[in-house]
Order: sequence, then C-alpha cells, then structure tokens
Amino acid sequence: MAKPFPEIIDIDDAMRCCRLGMLASLAFAALGVIGVAVAVITGGGQAVTSMQDGMTWLAGTASAEIVIALVAAWRFRRNRGLIAGSILLLVFLFEFIGKFFIGFPGVFGIVIHLFIGIGIINGIRGAIAMRNTDTLDSEALAREFE
Repeated sequence: MAKPFPEIIDIDDAMRCCRLGMLASLAFAALGVIGVAVAVITGGGQAVTSMQDGMTWLAGTASAEIVIALVAAWRFRRNRGLIAGSILLLVFLFEFIGKFFIGFPGVFGIVIHLFIGIGIINGIRGAIAMRNTDTLDSEALAREFE
C-alpha cells in the first residue's frame, strides 16, 4: 500500500510528488467547473437570494478558483509551484471548510477532497524538494541532467 506522504529521497521522488500536485490541481479545477455547471443548470441553489447577484458571485469566485488551480497545475508540471501551490492549498481549505457551514458535503465529497488535499500537499513537498536539489541524491541528479 502506498503511503499518502512518501519520503522524498531523490529527484524522481520530487518529480513524482509534483506530478501528484498537478493532477490534484486539475481535479480541483474540474470540480469547480462541475460545480458552476450544476449551479447554472439548477438555478443557483438555495443559498442564492437574488438570482442575478448570486450567479455573478458564484461565477466570479469559481472562475478565480479555477484559474488559481490551473496556474498551480502548470507550475507543478514545471516542477515548481511552491507559491502557487500554497495559495491553492489555502483556497482549497477555505472551500472545504465552507462546505461544512453550508451543509454536510457527504462521505464521497469528503473522500474526494481528502485525496485532492493530499495531492496538493505532496505537490508542495515536491516543489520544496526541487528547490533544494542539493539535498537530494546526487546520483539521481546526475542521471537527470545527462
């Protein structure tokens, strides 16, 4: 069984963690797109008092989340992303905590968000390790740049 937070020994492990961060960021962006689509189709939900203002607010915040997630995914793909990943993690935590104030998100929603959160954290860990490449295994680093 794979560990949720694997040890980063060499550059391959760091790149693997960055890839997990990229996939988690893309999954978070996809959840945002699905959420906007469902809200538009169903009419905005119960929390919206004024339809036009509520849909404008929903579209603005969701598009900001999606853009942040896509920028973080791109940075993780480039084996960077410490700042973008940290901002995405904060946005992710605010959204996840906010879902509990609106209503219980369900077991499936909690599990999906748990996997996305672990992926984002691993991406940040990989970005930190890629920044500190002098502490990684020198043989793996030499193989990477041959």
